[in-house]
Amino acid sequence: MKQLLNLDLSHFYKSYELGIIIFIIIILIYPILIFTRKIFRIIFSKMTSIDNVKIQIIEKHYLYSKLSLVVAALYLMLCSEMLDTMRLVSGIFVLLKNKTVQIFITISILMMAITVINIGADIYRTNLARKKIPLVLYTQILKIIIITCASLIIMSTILGLSIPALFASLGAATAVFAFIFKDLFFSLISSLQVTYQDIIRVGDWIKLPKHGTEGEVEKITITIVVLKNPDGTRTIIPISVFLNDFIINCRLMFENNFKRIRHALNIHMDFVKICDQKMLDNIMNSPTLQKFIQENKTLFDVNLGISNLTLLRKYINFYLANNEDIHQKGFTCTSRLLEPGLTGLPIEIYAFAKRPEFMVFENIQSNIIEHILSVLPIFGLKSF
Repeated sequence: MKQLLNLDLSHFYKSYELGIIIFIIIILIYPILIFTRKIFRIIFSKMTSIDNVKIQIIEKHYLYSKLSLVVAALYLMLCSEMLDTMRLVSGIFVLLKNKTVQIFITISILMMAITVINIGADIYRTNLARKKIPLVLYTQILKIIIITCASLIIMSTILGLSIPALFASLGAATAVFAFIFKDLFFSLISSLQVTYQDIIRVGDWIKLPKHGTEGEVEKITITIVVLKNPDGTRTIIPISVFLNDFIINCRLMFENNFKRIRHALNIHMDFVKICDQKMLDNIMNSPTLQKFIQENKTLFDVNLGISNLTLLRKYINFYLANNEDIHQKGFTCTSRLLEPGLTGLPIEIYAFAKRPEFMVFENIQSNIIEHILSVLPIFGLKSF
């Protein structure tokens, strides 16, 4: 009876001792998290290479908390080894304890890695010169790789298999996963092709004639491309469109500060005629055309039999050649007649503006068109 009582007390003591140790281990996690968080905050604030902007980004993503979580995971790992050394836990409880600690360590490292990627991406974006890099795409790919690796580690830990053995056991399920995620895989390959072949970049101005839209590339992800339209709206386009459809990329124009003006005005053909002396006198008396007249006096000879449309075309060329907003040297700058149709005789303006930005370019183009329309009555012409 006495031996049985001693055995019960000994068993109770061991159970009580294990409970006390586990209770202390759990209780100490919270102060460790608080203390390490403050330590990391002090360390980062003392670093001279980290300015206030970077500190704000770090605090925005709770890096201190993620680092303290990793420290807590390492603390639990040490406590687990201590329990193994003391031989207080045995059997299935050892296996369960080890698996739980390993999963917790993997998850905490995963969270910290994703946080570091997000912080690095935000800091990288603060540099204006680097904003044209599709950072969202690269960070998404990196996150997928890290999460996949962490998931494999967690699954191998739960199942008690090595990574190669896990792949072998999942061989039959691979086809199922491939079918389920085929669209994601296709989008991933498409996004890599688009960026590797340098088809588009963040900041490029692109046009999609088939879809009737154009705008600035604002974001490139694994599955979509976001365009910022001139009216401030956003167009979401699948990444595969940029491999399968016809697109126009205006990058070269923006890099070299030019954009083509190609606009036609339809002239009413009933008003096209040979200039008589009266018409020439009316044109020569126009204050708007004095500079053009002084440099082209030979054109205003009634014996030449010149038409009012020819004079208009000559004036348009003169106006474009003296326009400060139009490129001259090395660029085509002219006007030409196109094939007549039911809406009159088109006269096309072909030139290159010095400013490719949407609003500035549209203003330059509109000023040219408005000026030409305003001088049509001087030449005795009328738009259709």
